[in-house]
Amino acid sequence: QAAGEFHLKNDRRLRARLAYGVIGSGANQDSDYDGNNRTLEFSRSNNKAGGDVFDASIGFGKKLRLRDLSAGRSFYVTPLVGLSMHRQNLTMTDGIQTISAPPSTTPLGPLPGLASSYDAQWMGPWLGAEALVETERGWVMMANAEYHLADYSASANWNLRSDLVH
Repeated sequence: QAAGEFHLKNDRRLRARLAYGVIGSGANQDSDYDGNNRTLEFSRSNNKAGGDVFDASIGFGKKLRLRDLSAGRSFYVTPLVGLSMHRQNLTMTDGIQTISAPPSTTPLGPLPGLASSYDAQWMGPWLGAEALVETERGWVMMANAEYHLADYSASANWNLRSDLVH
């Protein structure tokens, strides 16, 4: 992850963050149910999971001094507005069918050729605020809050399901 804050003229702030992660190993359970509230499980596979994630955010605001608390201590608030984007690319491989009851017709055991994926992304604007207290010793205490609106989209490829469009 990398983050930076740029101090512009008139106490304006520009904040940027980038993050990338790799899912090196994990486990996934895929279950299908014939009843409400996850009842009457008729199919389960346990699989290896992997993938990667990406996050980016940029925000802009103006630092406002609200008051001096005492000698050498100040309280600031920075209202912020920004835009963020997030992605998750998830994979399932090396599957084993562990439950198979009617109406499932998948035999128990290894699932040869499993290479399913689920790719999701969401982005949108956000509003936030940052509160900051500076002490006389140079310490800084900070709290940050953000409210995000997002447009979400995803695509899945369950590669062993011939009944689904690929």
